[in-house]
Amino acid sequence: MADEEKKNESYDDTDVYFEHEVNLLSPKTPFMKDFLKLSLPLVIIYVFVLIAGPAVIFLTAETADGMGPLTEATILSFPVHWFIVAFICPGVPFILSIIFAIQQDKLFEKYADSESESA
Repeated sequence: MADEEKKNESYDDTDVYFEHEVNLLSPKTPFMKDFLKLSLPLVIIYVFVLIAGPAVIFLTAETADGMGPLTEATILSFPVHWFIVAFICPGVPFILSIIFAIQQDKLFEKYADSESESA
């Protein structure tokens, strides 16, 4: 019985967020607004890089078998088209995830401080 009361007490702090409808296009809480300001640009960059890398390779192909300037040029003795798909496309999301983690920690600290001040 006492365990259930402790469990219910732990949910009291989050009731503020449950009162609002979750909507990505119209966030209701300041935390969600800041979180979307952080995450949406990173998602847009990720999608752009994910699509743009292979699209550039496809659009620069001069022959039907895909040969073109990006298959003939080299970077660090690798063909450019291979370098783009093997290093750039997976590397950018890795860098974006690091940026996201750092910024998310700052965001959580900001709102943890404001919640502790209001309590």
